[in-house]
Parts: sequence; C-alpha cells; structure tokens
Amino acid sequence: MELGIESAHLVSHDMGDSILTEVLSRYERGVLPDHFNNFFKSITFTNGGMVYDLIQFRLSQALLISPFAETLNKISARNFRGNSDKMGAVQLGTVWSKTYPDEKRKEKDIQQIQMLNKYKGVQPSRTKLYHI
Repeated sequence: MELGIESAHLVSHDMGDSILTEVLSRYERGVLPDHFNNFFKSITFTNGGMVYDLIQFRLSQALLISPFAETLNKISARNFRGNSDKMGAVQLGTVWSKTYPDEKRKEKDIQQIQMLNKYKGVQPSRTKLYHI
C-alpha cells in the first residue's frame, strides 16, 4: 500500500458511514484487493444513514432530494461577495482540533482543499472533504 498502513481501526461519520458501508459490502463480496484481507481491526459508525430507506431526513436534506433540489442548490451555491468561500473555510476548519498547533498549516490545507474542490467542480454547498 502507498502509505504502508497494513491495518487500522476505522471510525466513520455522516457521509463516511455510507462510503464505509459500501467498502465493507465489497469486502464481504471479495472484490477488494488482497491487502484488505486483514486490514479492518475495528469499525465504528457515527451519525450516518447506512440503510437509505430508514433514514429520517432533516427538512433541508429532504428538500435536496426533492424536485426543488437543482434550484435550491443553485441558490445556495452562489458566491455572494466571497461568503461561500468564507463559510466553506469555517466548515472545513472544524475538522481540525481546536488545539491543533500549526494554524498556518491548517489555513494552507483548507485553501488547497477549496482549490481542489473548485478544480473538480464541487459546489460550495456540497463541499465535504472529497479529496481522500
């Protein structure tokens, strides 16, 4: 493996629960590469919807899967005087611990994530660490 990680204890949250559920489904079907054979030491899911039919959507989530989704997304994705970039930076900043010692590094990482998302065409209202 590229990073040399042979096994891990995994914690997933929110959208990550859905992604990890899919990865585990592939693991169970035997379609992941061999280096995953003894990879998963433990798995913890937090705050996510793994079974789509059982999800109790919030109003905003229900609206985003409704016929109004495209219009709502266009409205929310507008960058009014740079505000969505600022709000995105604040949201991304919550990923780091409040005690993270290198504020300049954190700001640089956030800028790079935002640049990558813009390059990949990710709408600001949908931005959630898509760079894995």
